[in-house]
Amino acid sequence: MMSRCVQYIEEQYLRDTFTSIAEHVGCDDKTVHTLAGDYIKRLNG
Repeated sequence: MMSRCVQYIEEQYLRDTFTSIAEHVGCDDKTVHTLAGDYIKRLNG
C-alpha cells in the first residue's frame, strides 16, 4: 500500500468508520483496522 494511502487512513480513522474509509480507499475494512492499530501502537510507543 502506498505511504500516502496509509497516511490518509491514519488521519481519518478517528473521523470515520473503518468500513467507510475502506470503501473510499478501495481496500478491506480489516486492513484499515490493522493500520489504525499499528498507528495507535506507534503513538503510544
